[in-house]
Amino acid sequence: MVYVSEMRAALDREHGNLNQANRKMFDQVLKLEEQNVTEKGEKEAVVALRNAFQNLMATNGSTQQNEQILSQDPIAAYQHR
Repeated sequence: MVYVSEMRAALDREHGNLNQANRKMFDQVLKLEEQNVTEKGEKEAVVALRNAFQNLMATNGSTQQNEQILSQDPIAAYQHR
């Protein structure tokens, strides 16, 4: 839960503006989470989160695209497969 809180804090900084520092922090904490999978279904959730983060990074900072990606729930999308 600590990693989730830290990732959320990175996204909430600067009013949701994902500058280089916030992106780096989120990525570092996500890497820690990827190494700390202990619960059933957690691996799939972390993979979905990594994919969503990569999609967000691929937008090159387009506010409209960022808002669209951030409004999606990668875990829910995974669960409906």
